[in-house]
Amino acid sequence: MVSCRGLTKSYTGRPVLDGLDMDILPGRVHGFLGRNGAGKSTTIRMVLGLEQPDAGHISLFGRPWERGALDRIGASVDGPALYGHLSARDNLTVHARLLGCSRSRIDEVLGLVGLEGTGRKRARSFSTGMKMRLTLAVALLGEPEVLILDEPQNGLDPQGIVELRMLLRDHAAAGGTVLVSSHQLGEVSRLVDDITVLAAGRCQWSGPLEDFAPVGMLEERFLELTMTAEASR
Repeated sequence: MVSCRGLTKSYTGRPVLDGLDMDILPGRVHGFLGRNGAGKSTTIRMVLGLEQPDAGHISLFGRPWERGALDRIGASVDGPALYGHLSARDNLTVHARLLGCSRSRIDEVLGLVGLEGTGRKRARSFSTGMKMRLTLAVALLGEPEVLILDEPQNGLDPQGIVELRMLLRDHAAAGGTVLVSSHQLGEVSRLVDDITVLAAGRCQWSGPLEDFAPVGMLEERFLELTMTAEASR
């Protein structure tokens, strides 16, 4: 479980987040929604210890944030971060050595993300979608309890999006925790159990998707809520 309480962050005096409360629960997929600049990536970076909040606190697995707990989290943030001159397998080997993973685990995650048979190809030759798949493989490598993914559908074709949806749903069904930020509201409506909506630096909604909008109405409700919040800022 990941919990945020009162998270606040500003850059050069400009508030980005103002008192964010959010709970990301085991066994569920949580969608993190907001327009560009709403503070989604900033929040994710704070959860991962890449930035520090100005105020508020974060709990991981029921305890106050500590760096050691990050070993139980797999993440993809700020797009694919790969060694272009290395093969897919060698990219994974670098991370596997840090995590103490076996070679068989490398083969396993390549299969999970649909990159079996591509392990010897250099990452720089991959399409955008293949790079995103490899980035997801890196996140899965250590068999994390929590997955935190920033725009993981970017660059994926329709088949890839469906495969990602199934993989994340399976992870949650096995008791794992998933946080996904995305602008693809149609896919979000198929994927997630809960959502948090950011707008104007504040949490406008956090809870079950079914309580936020009727089936087929997520986009309309999201736009209504965020535009109202921005207009009153």
